[in-house]
Amino acid sequence: MTLSALAVALGFLGGGLLIRAFVGDDTNTSSGAYARAVDTPNGKTYVIDEAHFRAAFPSAPTRQVQTVQDGGMTLTMTLYTVDRGEADWAVGVMEMPASIQADYQEGLEGAATGSGGSLISQSAATIDGLQGVRGVVFVPGTGYTGIAMVQSGDRLYQILLVGKENPPEGFEAFLSSFAIES
Repeated sequence: MTLSALAVALGFLGGGLLIRAFVGDDTNTSSGAYARAVDTPNGKTYVIDEAHFRAAFPSAPTRQVQTVQDGGMTLTMTLYTVDRGEADWAVGVMEMPASIQADYQEGLEGAATGSGGSLISQSAATIDGLQGVRGVVFVPGTGYTGIAMVQSGDRLYQILLVGKENPPEGFEAFLSSFAIES
C-alpha cells in the first residue's frame, strides 16, 4: 500500500475541488535534507521548516512536489510521506491565496471519491488551535484513511494515516503530534 496510489484532495478553490494523484512519474521526489529530526519526550519529531509544520513521522519523510493549474491559478502541492508497507503517514501542504477559504466538507468528499472509497465518518476538529475537520475514508482493497484538514493563512494542511483498522492505528497520536510552525 502506498500513498502515491491514493488521490489526495488538497485544494478547494471557488467551490471547485482540485484532486490529484501523486504518482512518482509526475512529481519531483526527494528525501532527507528538508526534514530536521528533533528528539522529544515522546520520540522523534520531524520539523519541515519549508512547509512550517512538525509531526511525529516514524522516520524521515520523503517529499513529492507537484505544480497544477486550477481556475487560471498555478498551485504547488507538496506531500511528505513515510511508507511502512502496512501503514502510510503523510502531511500534504498546498500553498494558496489566503483570501480563499478551504471547503472542508468538499475536501473530505473529494478525498473519498478521488481514492475510490467512501467517507464513513467526519466531525469538526480543533487542530493546533485552528478549526478544521477530520474523518475516516474506507477504500476497498486498501483499508482506512484517517484524514484531517486545517487551513492556516495561505497554507492548507492535510494530515493522513492509511492502515487496515478503523481508524488507522496511530492516527490519533500522529494528528496530536502535528503542529504549525511560524
